[in-house]
Amino acid sequence: MITWIASYPKSGNTWVRSLLTDYISYPNEYSFENLKKILQFPSKKIFNYLFDENIVKKSEDFKNLEIASKYWIPAQERLIFEKKNDILLKTHCAPMRIGNNFFLNKSTTKATICIIRDPRQVILSLKNYYDHKNINSSFDYMKNNHILEVGPKKNGKREIFTYAPLPNWGDYYLSWKMYEQQFPILFIKYEKLFEFNTFKIILNFLYEYLKNKDFMFDENKAKVIYDRSSFLNLKNLEINNGFDEKVSENSFFKDGKINSWKNILTKEEINMIEETFKNAMTKFNYI
Repeated sequence: MITWIASYPKSGNTWVRSLLTDYISYPNEYSFENLKKILQFPSKKIFNYLFDENIVKKSEDFKNLEIASKYWIPAQERLIFEKKNDILLKTHCAPMRIGNNFFLNKSTTKATICIIRDPRQVILSLKNYYDHKNINSSFDYMKNNHILEVGPKKNGKREIFTYAPLPNWGDYYLSWKMYEQQFPILFIKYEKLFEFNTFKIILNFLYEYLKNKDFMFDENKAKVIYDRSSFLNLKNLEINNGFDEKVSENSFFKDGKINSWKNILTKEEINMIEETFKNAMTKFNYI
């Protein structure tokens, strides 16, 4: 079954996946190639069978969200059957539905690790990541529902394979919280990733529900992984080797700071964010 590594964009998903894939790959040296061990859903690789087996005739059809959503659950079921084991999948999507087509269900989902980050900091990270011209542009992104473009990058541009729903920042996390009675969900605050004990919590959660020895907590091993997968090391690795998940000329691993918003955002901008996302920020103790 599937364990989701879920988050709103620019909230620590890559960092968590780096820690987990490095833990699995130990004692080999860390590499960004490790990240490929956790596929993104949706992604072209997962749905290729539809075209190979002539189930879907034209790739252009998969850009229609109503058509693509019909295969969300069947693709998950096939992946589980093929792997014959528990699977970790990355997603920025929420557990939503298009018409009668659900993004996930409890028959395919075993658990979820949901990473949440202070929206006052997310807005700064989004501005850098998408090279938005100002804070208002990033705020517009966060407060509106979106259709994510999904597909591989080539020559710095994304080749769109399909689309996926992304609700606004607040609804994203509230929609996951609604599923707490369906399957185990571990909400991890990005800010807590700077503490080693949070890595231990994540590993223990995965071992409890997956019973996979790859995630059995080993303190010495975990400390090695935690140190070499630190945000600073990931940033330096990007500087030296590049990183193919970035979508602008700006660096993907910019600074990873926690509270720099306090010195950057104006009082009006802070109030704007807190008022818009008051419900979710209150539930997750950000205000």
